[in-house]
Amino acid sequence: MAEVFGAKLRSAAEIALGEFDGDLGEVVARPVVQAKRALRRFPGIGEPGTEKILLFLRRHPFLAPESNGLRVLVRLGAVRDGKSYAVTYATARDVAQRQLGDDFEVLLTARYCLRRHGQELCRNKTPSCGACPLNEACPFP
Repeated sequence: MAEVFGAKLRSAAEIALGEFDGDLGEVVARPVVQAKRALRRFPGIGEPGTEKILLFLRRHPFLAPESNGLRVLVRLGAVRDGKSYAVTYATARDVAQRQLGDDFEVLLTARYCLRRHGQELCRNKTPSCGACPLNEACPFP
């Protein structure tokens, strides 16, 4: 495991230095499509990862939900479960943009609350629906 992690870290450093002259600030300041494309060059960084980086750096406003938050959105009926994780994720991004707008603090707070709710109450295999404050409004069985 350490060898795999070390190899990914070395590869990321080589990309940062070789392709971006060590200046990732310039990369994340690019227009969103270009910034996402550049960030996906790094090992282990996909669409959700690029959006999370850009959200946390307050460069581009995305909800960037991880799996726990995405599960909550699906169970609450805010997002339809798609044919794949990527489809469901893209739908959540679009819904969040329409419903939450582009305020970074709102998006960061929503992301945190959804993640925490999914980790603590709306767990994947053993949800605690009886303890959930959203239970009466939730369509999940």
